[in-house]
Amino acid sequence: MDARGRTAPCNLMVAEDRGPYGLAMPAEEPKRLPLTSSVVRNLYALSGNRCPWEGCEQVLVESDGTLVGEVAHIRAAKPDGARFDPSMTNEGRRDQSNLMIFCRNHHKMVDSRGDCCTDR
Repeated sequence: MDARGRTAPCNLMVAEDRGPYGLAMPAEEPKRLPLTSSVVRNLYALSGNRCPWEGCEQVLVESDGTLVGEVAHIRAAKPDGARFDPSMTNEGRRDQSNLMIFCRNHHKMVDSRGDCCTDR
């Protein structure tokens, strides 16, 4: 129902599927977007400089400032990845809320498992 109390036919797309002027938009092709520097900076700042894997004490930033952590998607960026969610947008997939930083070993484990890291 719109602001004037009118109902729309059932075959209309929802608002988020419409572009400028209410025109229907084609489905978004899933693709990996580059991470923004502000998101990566925030992830490192929130990490406490430790891999979040239980029991892992690996630092994510070396004492000389070298970044050794690896950013992992909670819901995969591409359809062939672990935990891909087709209902997410490409922007949503690269949003900070869908990312975590792990050490190299645990990043590989996260990417190989479909049941990991969905409950943050």
